[in-house]
Amino acid sequence: MRSIDGIRPFGRNTTSLKITEIDVNQALGGRAQGLFSEIPVQGTEKGSDQLRLEMDSTMALHEQVRNLKQQTKQVRRKVHEFQQTMQQQVDEILQQTEQMDQQGEQSQQQMQQHVEILQMTLHMDHQIEHPHKQLQQRIEQDIQKTQQIDQQKQLIDEILKKAGQQDQQSQQQ
Repeated sequence: MRSIDGIRPFGRNTTSLKITEIDVNQALGGRAQGLFSEIPVQGTEKGSDQLRLEMDSTMALHEQVRNLKQQTKQVRRKVHEFQQTMQQQVDEILQQTEQMDQQGEQSQQQMQQHVEILQMTLHMDHQIEHPHKQLQQRIEQDIQKTQQIDQQKQLIDEILKKAGQQDQQSQQQ
C-alpha cells in the first residue's frame, strides 16, 4: 500500500495529509483502482496538483453518476405513474364502454317493447275501427231500407187512397 504525504486538501491549510490508495478507493466506492500509479512523484508540487485534478475529476464524475441515478429513478417513477394513470384511464374507458353497451341493449329492448306495444295498439284500433265501420254501414243500410219501406208505404197509402176514392165513386154511381 502506497501513501502520499504533504498534500493539501481542497482549500484547507493543513500541514500534512496522508491519503492511501485504499482510502481513496473506499471513498469512491471501489472505482479508484490504479489511480495512484498515474501520479508521477509522491510529495512533489506537480504530483499534488495532478492528484488534486484526478480527485476533482473523479469526484465530479461520481457526482454526475449519482445525479444520473437519481434522474433515472425519477424518470422510472414518472413512467410508472404514467403507466398506472394510462391503465386507469383505459380501465375507465372500458367500463364506460361496457355501460354504454348495456344501455344500448336496454334501449334496444325498450324500443322493441315500444314497437310491439304500437303494433298491438294499431291492431286493436283496427279491430275496433273495423266493427265500427261495419256497424256504421249496417246502420246506413238500415236507414236506406227504412226509407225504402217508408216510400213503399207512401205508395201503398196513395194506392189505397186512390182505390178508396174509386170505390166511393163506384158506390155512388
